[in-house]
Amino acid sequence: MPASKGPRLRAKQLANLQPNNVHPLAATKHGAFSASAVESLVDPHARRLRALFESPDPELLRIQARRAAQMELLEAFLDKHGMFRRSPKGTVWNAAVFLNKVESAFERTHTAMLEQQREAGADPGQRLADIEREIAARPELTPGADQDGHRVADEPTKGGE
Repeated sequence: MPASKGPRLRAKQLANLQPNNVHPLAATKHGAFSASAVESLVDPHARRLRALFESPDPELLRIQARRAAQMELLEAFLDKHGMFRRSPKGTVWNAAVFLNKVESAFERTHTAMLEQQREAGADPGQRLADIEREIAARPELTPGADQDGHRVADEPTKGGE
């Protein structure tokens, strides 16, 4: 639409281009589609996921890390603004709908990666078993033992039982 030539009508048209101070949430963005915002969060998530899996597929790991970064941004947005828009109908933010989709995809892929790791013979439970063996080998780490590994007697109760 061409700009009006009349000063009053032109001022009214230009007022529409000013920042929205009346409804500040109208232009709020969650950043889950922003390449720079997501990429700044991908590396920490990739490191965390790499620690969970023995030899993950690099492309799959990158996709999962990106999804985790998007979930972080969407959750931050929803924590700040709530789940529902401020409208008479109480509609859900599109960010909440997108978060649900990203979480579902993340969970499906995460489960598939765990299954793939189990089939390859690398069981995540092996790490727990290794920790339990280490605790058993070091008596000072055993609950209810003193520094020498001797079992500490329970303190008597008031009744002397």
